[in-house]
Amino acid sequence: MDEATLLSMVEQVMKESDKQKTSPHVQINIQSEKTIETLAVHMATEAIKNLVSTGQSALTLRTNSVTVTLDARAMRHIGEKAEETFILDFAKVNEGEVEEENDTALTYDINILSGEKEIKTLSEGSATVEIVYPIKQRTRSKRN
Repeated sequence: MDEATLLSMVEQVMKESDKQKTSPHVQINIQSEKTIETLAVHMATEAIKNLVSTGQSALTLRTNSVTVTLDARAMRHIGEKAEETFILDFAKVNEGEVEEENDTALTYDINILSGEKEIKTLSEGSATVEIVYPIKQRTRSKRN
C-alpha cells in the first residue's frame, strides 16, 4: 500500500468518526484465495501520527490467516520511534524451527520494523493478534 493511499484512508476514517462522534478505527483487509503465510506491510508513519492525534483509535491489519490490531498507545509509540515508514511483518514459522515445548501449535513471527531498526516494545500500548487455526477433529480410539 502506498503512502498516499494510507493517508487518504486515515483522513476518510477520521472525518467519518468525527461526524459520528466515535473513535477512529482503520481496518486494512488483504484478501487472497490462498492462505497468506508471509506478509510485510509498509505504512507511512505520518498516517499513524495523524490517526493517534485524535486520542483513542486503533489500526487493524486483517488477512485470511492473521489479524493484528494495534491500540492508540501502541501506535503513538510506533509514531515516536519510527522513521518515515514502518513495516508490520509476519511470517509463519516452519515446523522444524519451532521450539520443542510448542511443537504442536501454529506459530507466527511478528515484527514491527523501521528501516533496519526493530521496534521491540509498544510502551504502554498493546497489540492483539488473532491466528486462524483449523481445529482438527479428534480421532477416537476404537474399542474392541
